[in-house]
Amino acid sequence: MKTGFLTLLLCALSVPLAAEMRITTTELSPAVLVTTTERRLSLFASTEAWGLGAPAQILLPLREKTGSFSRLQSTKRWTDAKGLLREGWTLVWFRGAKGWEAWDAPWLIVWQRNPTALTLNENGLRAEAREPLGDIALMPLYGLGKPDTRSWNPPPADVIQRCRFWSRVLRFYPLYCRERFRIDPAQDALIIENAFTWRQIKDDWRTPPLKFAPVSPTLALAKQGGLMPMRFSAPLHDPQVVTAFGPCMGVLNADRYTVSFPILRYIVETEQEPSPDLSNPVVAEARRRLLNAMTESFSSPDGLFHQDFGDPPTFAKPPQEQDNENGNTCWAVVSAQYYCRALPYLPAELREKAKPRLRRYFADWILQPRRYQPFRGKLLLFGPGIGAWGGYDDAGKFSSNVILTLWTYARYTGDYALIKERWDLVRKLFITPRETTWRGFGRDTIAEMGDKAAPALAMARLAWFVGDRETFAFAAYIFARELVHHAVMQNGAAYFVRHQPLFSLERMPPNVYLTNLWGDIAGWQIDGPTYPAVTGERQYENRWVRFGDPDVARFHRDHLQALNRAELDGLLASGAFTTRRQNTLDDPHILPSIVRLRSLVLHEPPERLAAILPVGANVHSNSGIAAHCMAYLRVSRAPRFAPLIPRAQTATDWQRGLERERPEGDAVLTATVQWSAGRESRVGAPAVTWFGWKPPKSSPNLPGGDRWSFGQILAEKPPVSGREQVLNWNTRVVHLAP
Repeated sequence: MKTGFLTLLLCALSVPLAAEMRITTTELSPAVLVTTTERRLSLFASTEAWGLGAPAQILLPLREKTGSFSRLQSTKRWTDAKGLLREGWTLVWFRGAKGWEAWDAPWLIVWQRNPTALTLNENGLRAEAREPLGDIALMPLYGLGKPDTRSWNPPPADVIQRCRFWSRVLRFYPLYCRERFRIDPAQDALIIENAFTWRQIKDDWRTPPLKFAPVSPTLALAKQGGLMPMRFSAPLHDPQVVTAFGPCMGVLNADRYTVSFPILRYIVETEQEPSPDLSNPVVAEARRRLLNAMTESFSSPDGLFHQDFGDPPTFAKPPQEQDNENGNTCWAVVSAQYYCRALPYLPAELREKAKPRLRRYFADWILQPRRYQPFRGKLLLFGPGIGAWGGYDDAGKFSSNVILTLWTYARYTGDYALIKERWDLVRKLFITPRETTWRGFGRDTIAEMGDKAAPALAMARLAWFVGDRETFAFAAYIFARELVHHAVMQNGAAYFVRHQPLFSLERMPPNVYLTNLWGDIAGWQIDGPTYPAVTGERQYENRWVRFGDPDVARFHRDHLQALNRAELDGLLASGAFTTRRQNTLDDPHILPSIVRLRSLVLHEPPERLAAILPVGANVHSNSGIAAHCMAYLRVSRAPRFAPLIPRAQTATDWQRGLERERPEGDAVLTATVQWSAGRESRVGAPAVTWFGWKPPKSSPNLPGGDRWSFGQILAEKPPVSGREQVLNWNTRVVHLAP
């Protein structure tokens, strides 16, 4: 890390001004750090405003002994002028309190200064000290986990050990992760290094600090699942803290670690289209249908390639005469990849007719700035049902998908010159890194596996062939991150089933799947055939939308095939892709046919595919016919892989990671701190809240008014001004002043 940045980081967290409260949240830790110049502070206050009771139970490591106490009907107060606690922590929980009948959530408080008095009553926990309380770390001891605390009288030894562990860990509070990466062809690997900057907190007990270098919880989820090929440079420690993104794991006694992903083969090699086995009648029929459709598409009298779903009014005009009416281009350009992928199966004469028509389509229509809308240095592709709502959203998703189609065009026509000529435009379509976070590891807000990994792979390959080695390496790095999502989406739901309830008391059955990855602390969304009982859409049925890249499918066959088979067999049995599917059985821009998926990820033989859906099944548009028919052609021979990029030439030095594209993210992990309320966003005493759970009462005039609240943090004087500071891509600080 550069010295200047480190100095700036530490200055931002220097001793606050008189009477200021500072609250630090980060995606690197399950704890919230409260820094105060006050000698008195109340925690878990005002819970009655949400119809909830304050903590009813407390565990104190008193100077004489460790004591577990119940407040319930009376105020409890402990005092000692020399300092009340023998160790620098306190644990509270809510068993017996109003509104906490269904579950409990113990909270750990780690002190910097030894309180001389602690008071627990219906107004929360009040601390007093001889000097400013300084840094106070608050964390849900089990994260989003909800232990059964009914037998905690006193809490068992493992609970005390857990408190002691985190009281040591939180003496080094992580503020920043410098992430960098490199490619090592000798190991067939992309290697990521995480190095951390800490806020060291020296306390009154001289607690021996313990560094805990955190691992992205989604990456930890993939590690636990055992499907993603990866190697860590050191053993991982699992303190059993649950987050909605996966387990909170890390490396002990370390400032940094590396993780190696042996996935370079999926970038530098590509599936070779076979010469179809035309002695097989199913294959012969599929090729005939493919040739008929492609002959129709590439033989229009006007010499143009006409996109699916209809041409906009100015489609046939030269670029300078076109308007901004895109029509259904956002759908059509995704479908167009299958016209390009079909080229190797066509006779030479038809290929030569196709190439100039496709070039005109991409050069004069797709790769024109007016097709897109600028947004934060990128370009968004809008269309029917494809919009944006203040972020990149669906329009950004389709922008990235354009890159995949551009790769198929360049690959099968050899026209890399056009891509190089328009490279500045192409780079602005690469939205994927902008919606990727440290904690989520891959791209947020996408249920569709077809939109993950494949655009980054295409970007890496295009960058290589136009000579942009830096973008090649960065896109390869994003590709590795996206493959982690493919892995956890196959078996990660088991972790959340095991640790339920997360955000609902509705019981999750075993057969559920991860779908979207949401912001805040919502994390992975979960859906299945019967869960949740009431839902607007079964998102798990959308997981395979736009899945069609054979090289991403190779990764699935190598590492995920057993789970793929179970899921696809379930979808086949349900009729979701066959009898329940109206009209076309293959939508190239939306949902593949079941035979296309089974061809790609299971490599089932043509006869088996034809028994599920015949070659002549109803498929919409010629691109759909191409995708459908190629499913039979590609499995008529054993798969072969051709070298695409010289492996030895891909080696790189260390390069800056995700932060170059994502200067700020969601700086929370297990709890969110709200500090303004009402339509006027009035500054108020900060409240610690959870997403998802609804409290018995809503308090619109208090921060976090409609969210489940663990109460407010009250200083002696209420705040009247506040500001939020983005410290870096991992961490934010709220400054509140009276």
